[in-house]
Amino acid sequence: PDGVFILSPETGRQLTFADLHRSSRQLAGQLDAEGIAPGTHVGMFLPNGLQAVRIFVGTMAAARVVVPLSLIATAEQLAYVIEHSDCAGVFVAPEHELLLRTALASVARVVGVFVVDADQVDVNSELGSSAWPDSNLEPGAPALLMYTSGTTGRPKGVLLSQRNVVSGARFVSEAHELTASDRVLAVLPLYHINAQIVTVL
Repeated sequence: PDGVFILSPETGRQLTFADLHRSSRQLAGQLDAEGIAPGTHVGMFLPNGLQAVRIFVGTMAAARVVVPLSLIATAEQLAYVIEHSDCAGVFVAPEHELLLRTALASVARVVGVFVVDADQVDVNSELGSSAWPDSNLEPGAPALLMYTSGTTGRPKGVLLSQRNVVSGARFVSEAHELTASDRVLAVLPLYHINAQIVTVL
């Protein structure tokens, strides 16, 4: 529990595995309070940082489906992905809120907007932790909905299961013979599948 899970080089802040577990439960509590039930899709429109990692991991751990949104997308592309993916809410950094709200003006339903600082300590310190979903996560349950860049047409969604993301991470760790003493540098944005699976997980 005391081992360091992630270190933010910009701020020097770090999260231990115990911090990640606590914040994931806290995120589950926030989603519960917002009426975002297990199985629901949750968008993430954040730059790299502690918060992006916590929301990426915590959303899946809380049995919701995380939908990373590209920081270089236009308002039109964002609107399409949010509508197509059926996101119930989006976590967004303050500097991207205006673009997100511009995109949401074209979405025909209400989507929750949760503004968070990329390196803030807690998801929402006013909300208590939630119990995990009653049943254990099913390996085949959806966990991550990724969209292609859309360079040859509309972005296409690719749904990965809990088993897919864990297997991918396990394969990378075993192939590179990583141990608890190794440190991995994230150089790609966390809306990129390589950064998500190869680096974070």
